[in-house]
Amino acid sequence: MWEDGIAHLEAFIAEHGHARVPKGYVCEDGMRLASRVMHRREDRRLDAARLTPQRIAQLDALGLDWAPPRPGRSVDDFAEQWAATLERLARYRDEHGNLDVPHRWECEDGFRLGAWMSRRRTDRRHQTPTLTPERIAQLDALGFDWGPASNRATFEQQRWKNAAAHLADYVAEHGHAHVPHRFTCPDGFRLGLWVFTRRADRRKGR
Repeated sequence: MWEDGIAHLEAFIAEHGHARVPKGYVCEDGMRLASRVMHRREDRRLDAARLTPQRIAQLDALGLDWAPPRPGRSVDDFAEQWAATLERLARYRDEHGNLDVPHRWECEDGFRLGAWMSRRRTDRRHQTPTLTPERIAQLDALGFDWGPASNRATFEQQRWKNAAAHLADYVAEHGHAHVPHRFTCPDGFRLGLWVFTRRADRRKGR
């Protein structure tokens, strides 16, 4: 029965490109795949003996999302939210040159990115099923720091001094601080982007 369910899930993935089985989905041969996936989520939530670590790993490898969709939302909605947050992280990294997001940081659309990152760190410490190996790998690829924020003030001060030193060198060489947006220092520091971001911070009272 287990292998039969895996085979049907693999067939679904081959056809749709993902393992987000919609609610009520039934295979052509009548197998209720959505129901099967729901029961596996329930097994994991209840720590059922039949869902062994090997079977969990097998479903993880297929990209199964262990989080059930919230009422009124589909699994696709959940996946879209995750993808949108990855895009926010990528934009922050491209704009600031890192992913050292302050805890209270909010994106322009009001999304609390810093708090979201803190929750993901907690998810990984507690091995929350929603943070699948696939999602961990996606965050790793962006340069996500899984360590707790420690000595944040000292780190921020050092980073600020480093950026200010680059700006001072630019002024000494060019005689002004009108740094072009795409200017990059010889050591790779994106000074133009840093200056642009500081202007935006001041406009927004940050």
